[in-house]
Amino acid sequence: MEIILHIAELVLVVFLLYLFWPLLLFSFFYTRIRNRISLKSNQLETKHEFQLIIPAHNEEMYIANLLKSIQNCEYDKSKIHTLVVVDNCTDNTLQIVRNNNFSFVEKKNLDGSTKSKALSFGFNWLERNNKLNEDSFIIILDADCIIDKMYFLELSHEINKSNKKVYQTFRKVHNLNDSAVAALDAGAESIRQWLDLGVRDCLGLNARIHGSGLVFDLKVFKELLHLENENITEDKLWNISLVQKDVDINWVPNAHISYFATEKRDSFYQQRSRWISGQIEMAKKFGFKLTYKGLINFNLNQFDLGFSLLLMPRSFLFMITFIFTFVNYLFPAYFFLPGLIYVVFLLLFFVLGITGLVISGSRIHMNEILATAFRLILNVFSSTIKYIFGRSISSWGKSR
Repeated sequence: MEIILHIAELVLVVFLLYLFWPLLLFSFFYTRIRNRISLKSNQLETKHEFQLIIPAHNEEMYIANLLKSIQNCEYDKSKIHTLVVVDNCTDNTLQIVRNNNFSFVEKKNLDGSTKSKALSFGFNWLERNNKLNEDSFIIILDADCIIDKMYFLELSHEINKSNKKVYQTFRKVHNLNDSAVAALDAGAESIRQWLDLGVRDCLGLNARIHGSGLVFDLKVFKELLHLENENITEDKLWNISLVQKDVDINWVPNAHISYFATEKRDSFYQQRSRWISGQIEMAKKFGFKLTYKGLINFNLNQFDLGFSLLLMPRSFLFMITFIFTFVNYLFPAYFFLPGLIYVVFLLLFFVLGITGLVISGSRIHMNEILATAFRLILNVFSSTIKYIFGRSISSWGKSR
């Protein structure tokens, strides 16, 4: 029994060290990351052509904001082409797109959909109708996004400078002060951008694509669409494919988009459940294989991504750490590590969370955030256990 407990301790500590290493280095790189995020380039060109593909499923509340932001951007409009994939909508999304004079294609089927299926549908329509320029870059945006007016200028400048094929632009939450749930989402996004991507960028590691604000060379994107499109976390599958092929993923911290986070707990639970389900599916299929491949090939990017797939959600790790701390207090003789180690890790969870909230700039009262966070942690913990033992979700659907 003690041997099993010691192995569990070792596994947990390894996961926690991997989770917290960007936080431990963040203070050294903070100024550099902040400057990169706020930097405005002096030499801006409208050199590159962009094809935007926007999958939209019942997004009548948000789609107009995105379309307006595209219209208001500072760039040669003849080089920006937008296609909205109206995917099984039952609201006024189609009418709003039509009223704003944007191109669209309707996707109708009774079996539901995934985001990657909607993207494939839109891309195939563009190909069939000869709407694609070989030199174009494909940009994937969710319908609830808003782009900064300098977005395309900064992106074009970065592409011209780095000459890479895949980019992740900077994301932040637009409505971070509307609810405690949105504030927590904003904090999590700040951790992802400033710590996970920012610290890795400073160390010369690959960025990771995540959700929206994704930019691809046309040929690379076409190859990604040939992958299986049943998974609801297509960005993780794409990450895996790109890293396996040693394709660099560049972070573009000064090309900004914001998105509307869900404001209600039930919607947040549904959204996180889908993400956890997809995460565990990818971990089972690729996590160990990619981690092992990275080790034997001495490929740090492959190892980093592979191990990140195996990493359980922060809420799940927090609860496991809390349980170990409590049991260690009751039965210290059965543990290899002293209880103080677990207390330090618990404190690091709070430091990480507070860091994300401070960076995001949320003004929601901390008491409300903590109360909401506790309920969300319990929900994510229980959902993770369910999906580890086989439960899955197959449709991306509407989460508001």
